[in-house]
Order: sequence, then structure tokens, then C-alpha cells
Amino acid sequence: MSKWSAIVYSRTYEVDFRLIAMPEIFTEQDQQWALKHILGTTRSPEKLSEQPRWSLFKNEHYCVIGVTCMARELIQNSRNAIVEDITKDAGNRQIYVFAGYVAELDGEHGLPPIPKYSDKDLEIFAPLYEYVQQRWSVKSYQQESKIPLLSQYEEIDYLAAQPRTDFDREYFALNQIDSQIVRLWPDENKENLWIATAQQVTNFHAKSVSLCLGLASQKDAVESPFLNATAFGIRQKDDISRKIESSVARETIALPPHTQSRAESFPTNEYRDDEYSDVEEKELPFEPVEILGAVLGGLAGLRIAQIPGFLLGGGVVGFVVGASIGWVAGGCISNKGIGGAMAKQTRDFLGDVTSSRGQRRTRRSRSRQRDSEQQDIDYGFRTRNEENNPPNSEKQQNDDSNWF
Repeated sequence: MSKWSAIVYSRTYEVDFRLIAMPEIFTEQDQQWALKHILGTTRSPEKLSEQPRWSLFKNEHYCVIGVTCMARELIQNSRNAIVEDITKDAGNRQIYVFAGYVAELDGEHGLPPIPKYSDKDLEIFAPLYEYVQQRWSVKSYQQESKIPLLSQYEEIDYLAAQPRTDFDREYFALNQIDSQIVRLWPDENKENLWIATAQQVTNFHAKSVSLCLGLASQKDAVESPFLNATAFGIRQKDDISRKIESSVARETIALPPHTQSRAESFPTNEYRDDEYSDVEEKELPFEPVEILGAVLGGLAGLRIAQIPGFLLGGGVVGFVVGASIGWVAGGCISNKGIGGAMAKQTRDFLGDVTSSRGQRRTRRSRSRQRDSEQQDIDYGFRTRNEENNPPNSEKQQNDDSNWF
């Protein structure tokens, strides 16, 4: 029996994924460290069914062991009867969970024994789902949805991983230093790799270790924080650089949209950043459409030259004239060469003409508007001085009226 504390990450009926339980002595920094690795185990969750992922990660203070799996598979291993279905959320979606234990490093005694790897037998982790059950009905607006349950260190009974000496220690040597490398093994090496890791953390307390078994792909391993992993599709042990992403991005940009890059199809560490540094794009001095236009124009010129009296010089002149016209027409279509330049000048000229006409229309419109406003002023309004001092013609009319 050894003392471990619970750590659980999942979602409940209405509230999204979060840490539901963690050790009561965890600081904020400890919490972020654990979450970073837990989230690395949950990549490609659609491939978790019947494929539980065991993980172990350790720093200078704590060692965490756990499994990421579908909730229904964890409950199947539980000795306690589950009255209600707590494996689907409000949207009727199957829930997955990370259920694990945390041991604190003891300066004198180191770590307790690491549990034995048992693949799909998850009985050791099954009791941890009771923490999810405690928070199952909590609402998002309740304080309980934002604060994890604090677990204490308790004695748990389990079978410990037994050391072995009959396998290649060099083959199962872990990457514990280079964070820019993830060391990958084929998935069938999971049990031996777990034993090698258990021996490593037991014998060397001060060293950090991280291992995840059963990731869905090499890409998930590269993008996770784990330095060691097994993944589906891996055929032999290999060290994969995390810097591969930059070379993949460069190659994808260089290829046409319909072409799948080699690095995307087979993402191995042979695709380095400098692999494509000497590749330069070369432009042709002509466009295929110009050649096609010249050929068609030349053939048309030959046919026209056969018409008596239509073209002086015969077939050669007809071919040259037709080919020239076809070449220029092809350039107009492709915006290259002489034809492209002529087309550009024509567009610019027409644009200038259109702009000039638009400006003249605008000036005429403004002039008509001003004339109309002036007429409104002349016919509808008079200033006070004009009312008091009418024009001479009106004065003359008034004087004439005095005769009658």
C-alpha cells in the first residue's frame, strides 16, 4: 500500500472540461504543469474508444500516473454500482476522462512503487470517477463548477511494476534532456517501455520524465509536451524533431494547392529546414498561350495567302503576319509580352477617358445645380433692400400710373 492523491480531468452533464479534482497542496504552477501534460493525452479524442492511453510524467516535486479513456470504459471496471448514466453529457455525447494519481517526492524515500501497466484493465483508476459523479449535476453559474475538489493522500492497493533485465535497455533508453525531440516507439512496445520508465523514476528521483502510451499519430506526439511516447503508425524507434513543422509549412506553400506535400504524407525527421533552401522558381520568357496564338495565327495566314490577290508575298508572308497577330493576341490574353503591354496601355487609356468623361459629367451636374439654386433665389425671394428700393422699371411703372 502506498499513498497517492487523486487528479481528475473531465466534463460533467452541463459544464465543460476542467480539473474536477487535484491534490490539496497543488499550487497554481503545479496545476498548470499537470494540465499541460493531461491535455497532451487528450488529442484526437475520437480515437480513444477501446484505446486507453496510459501516461506518466514527473518533475522535481511530483510524479503523476494516469489513464485517458472513455468514461464508460472506466465505469465498467468499477466495483461500485452506478445508478444513473453519467457517461454522456447534455448533448448526448460520450465523455472521456483523465483519471490519475499524484505522488509527492520524499527526499528520504523517493517515490512509491509505480503501478503495473495493465492496458485495458483500468480497475486501479475506476474509483476516481466518483469525483465526476460528485460534480455531475453542477450548473455553470455555480461556484462548484469553477473550483476543483481537493483530494488528500490516501493509501491505495495495487500491483507494482516489476523490474526486468531480459530486454534491451539501450533500446528503451528515455529522452530526458532534449525538449526539442520526441522519442517514439512502435505501439507494441508499451508494456516494456512502461517498465523501463518505472525503473528510471524509481532509481533516479531527481530527473524529470514524461511518457505517453498509445497516442493516435506522430503529429499528436510532436505537438504534445511529452518527450517519450508510442503512437499508431510508428514502425521503428525514432527521434522526431519538433522543428519539423517549419519545414512542412515551407514545402506546403511552395507546392500547388492540389499537391499534397511529402512532409505531410510522411512526416519524418528527414525533412529539414535547409532541404529546400536551394530551390528557386524560374519563370519562362513566354507564355504557352502566346505560342498557341502564334501557331493558330500562322496557319490562318497560310490559308488566307492562298486566296488570289488577297495578300502579296505568298505563304511565307501570310504565315509571318498571321503568327505575329496570333502572338500579340496571346499576349493580350496572358498579360505578357507585347500583347500584354498593348492591352495594359489600352486599358489605361480607356480608364483615363472614362475618368475624364465622369469628371465632365460631375462638373455639368454641379453647374446645373447651382443654376437651379440661383433661379430659386431669383424667383422666390427678395432682400429687404430690394423690397424697400424696387428697380427703376418698377418705379417708372408707378409714376406712369399716377396719370390716371
